[in-house]
Parts: sequence; C-alpha cells; structure tokens
Amino acid sequence: MNNKSLLMALLTLNSAHADTTNLPVITPKNQSASELVIEISNIKSMTGNINIAVFDNNNSWLTNAAYSTVLTIDKKHCQQSTCRWLVGEIQNGSYGVAVFHDVNSDGKMEYSFLGIPQEDYGFSNNKTSLFGLPPTWDKANFSIKNQTITHKINLK
Repeated sequence: MNNKSLLMALLTLNSAHADTTNLPVITPKNQSASELVIEISNIKSMTGNINIAVFDNNNSWLTNAAYSTVLTIDKKHCQQSTCRWLVGEIQNGSYGVAVFHDVNSDGKMEYSFLGIPQEDYGFSNNKTSLFGLPPTWDKANFSIKNQTITHKINLK
C-alpha cells in the first residue's frame, strides 16, 4: 500500500453521512445479529468531527463502507478524549473499521506537502502497516457472532 491507498481510505471516510444520534446499547433481538459499538480514544483536541466507516468484507475494504457516520465532538457523543458510536444491530460476520479526526470540520483529511496526514486516524485492531499506511483486511478485520461488542480504536 502507498499514500494513495491511505488517501482512498480517508476519502471513503470523507463521504460518510449518517445519523449521529446516540442510541442506547440493547441486546440484539435477531439471533443472527449482533450489536457493535465503536469507541475512539486518544482524541487530542475536543473539536471538530470523528468520521467513522465500517466495512464488511475484503472486497469493499477502504472503498465501500457498509455503515458510516460523522460524529460531532460534543458532550452527547464524547467525554474527555473518547467518543462512542453505537452502529446498532448488524449481521454476524467480519468487519473492519477506519476512522479519522476531522479537526477543522471541513469534511476532508489534511495532508502535508509530502502527503503525510495532518489529522489523526486509526483502524480496527489498532493496526497500521509500514509508515502508518492502512492495514490489510486480514490484519484489520474482527468477527462478531451473537454478541454485543465494543471495538476500541486509538487514534494515531
């Protein structure tokens, strides 16, 4: 992977639109479903938005999110340096997550003239590849089956 791959991953997050309501955690009613909560921590500045994209297979990894949202960093979604998003009831299976902190709320990742991200980002399982590039699906995916799970991502 190269900086272009990271750019594509973060562009996917840039286009995320979803309801940002803070839903209560509930037990899944459907036996072939689970509840997923994404917890993002190590937020250095409590301003802007957190863009989150959840992918459900290798072919869509970093290109076509199954679920996405833009969380406004406020007391409703965040406390101290952590934000939480209840994805809700999802089908059992494997998932991967990519997030970035849009500090200035302009809807896009900021880069230096060398193409290095200037806003913090993270991936599921807290994995990255060489030079902070996105991990492969094999390294980033996790499985859930008939459970409520909180998946924690630390921004880098």
